[in-house]
Amino acid sequence: MSEKDPFKDLTFSGAPSEYRLFRRKILLSVASLEEKHLYLAGPRILNRLQGEAWRATEHLSIGELRTEQGWLKVLRALDDHYRYLPETELNECVDECLFHLKRRGNEGPTAFVSRFKAVLSRPETLVAAECAQQKGSTKRRRPTDKHADSEAEQQSSSLSSDHAADDDGDDEPRLTRDRVDQAAAASDPAATAKTVGSFIDSVKGKKKTPASGGGSHRSRGTHRADEERANRRMLEDLGKLEVGHLRVKPIFFEVILGHLFMRKYGLTREQRSQVIRSTGGSCKFKDVEKVIRASDYEDKMNEPGTRHAPPRQGRSTHVLAAEEGSSLSEPTYSDDEEVHEAAESFDEEGDEELEEAYEVQKQAKHEAKRAYRSYRDQERKAAPHASGRLAAQRVSSE
Repeated sequence: MSEKDPFKDLTFSGAPSEYRLFRRKILLSVASLEEKHLYLAGPRILNRLQGEAWRATEHLSIGELRTEQGWLKVLRALDDHYRYLPETELNECVDECLFHLKRRGNEGPTAFVSRFKAVLSRPETLVAAECAQQKGSTKRRRPTDKHADSEAEQQSSSLSSDHAADDDGDDEPRLTRDRVDQAAAASDPAATAKTVGSFIDSVKGKKKTPASGGGSHRSRGTHRADEERANRRMLEDLGKLEVGHLRVKPIFFEVILGHLFMRKYGLTREQRSQVIRSTGGSCKFKDVEKVIRASDYEDKMNEPGTRHAPPRQGRSTHVLAAEEGSSLSEPTYSDDEEVHEAAESFDEEGDEELEEAYEVQKQAKHEAKRAYRSYRDQERKAAPHASGRLAAQRVSSE
């Protein structure tokens, strides 16, 4: 039992929001036990309680819990303490489904669809369980009322018949010969004289019945029969504690569920209109789910696989003059893809313009150097002639 303890990892802090899950784990753990270990389930469950749940079960006697029905007493005490839990849990599930559920970052459509269905299944299950409980309570009340009415009618009819008989037959004796004969026939046969032969015949005619043991385990004759009996008892106990075979019905219409899913997925109004056009005008959840699974509405800027080059910084030495026909107003785009394409085209055009400007500037520098060199050469050649002219002018002036 210590090596295969199903209650080993079972703990409960006493929070009301966790009781439903803990209760289901108790049922699963008890269902996995053998019949000979059921008397240990109550103390083991009690040992796993903490906080508010522990204080709610302090009045239970440990000696009474160490029986086959001890775990049921612990569970009933916890159910009485957390009787308001289904309504509280249903409110929390509805709030989570309608207000708090949002698509996470970098979460794909398949992952979000599965999480959306899981969150939606909780309130549907709780609503179905509540409806089944209410239906069962009404069914239990009706037969009792009918039975009480029938008993009252029988009592009234018997009283009326007795009064009528007393009024009509006051002169006649109540015990007539016919009534005496009927009473004698219904009573036990008269005791006959017991002889040795009659005593032996009566002993042989009696059938031996199995002695009813006073222990807790009554054998059915074979091990298989004992196991079947134990399984039947366990199924009866579990069936009383847990509502099984629930027919879960949707709490939202398909159209409302489709709109809710698109809003929770984070689609804009234009994207929602595109999805509805893709489904042929249908807003049902199953149609919207198919379209979103097949389409890609992810933001490509946030995808880890796509890398965009950082914007290039213009050189401080290069100054480009704007053309006369160019407009300074920024263009407007309706889609992100067009913006990316326009940015890439702008980058390519800017690179070409930079290359052309660099070539023009390089050629201008080369021509300026050539002109400066030719100017220096001309100055050097013209320097002797200028000096001779100045000397001649000075001589003539003297």
